Amino acid sequence: MAMRIEELYAQHQTDISKLQQTIHELADQVKKLTKENDEADMVNYLKEIGIGEVHCRLLNKQDIINDIAQENDTEEDKY
Repeated sequence: MAMRIEELYAQHQTDISKLQQTIHELADQVKKLTKENDEADMVNYLKEIGIGEVHCRLLNKQDIINDIAQENDTEEDKY
């Protein structure tokens, strides 16, 4: 059981790293493509290219960290 939890945790950490890298790449692209750093403009741009408001919050790393912490708490409650 402990080994399975360690495996799940390791996979979760890998997924987090990949997500963070993707977010950084997307944020860099948005900065390059928009001349203004106004958040509303970035959200509108993301909507135009098909990324909804729910996904826009991914640009805020703190939201991701909080969400992951909540998911971890929920996952731990299952065991």
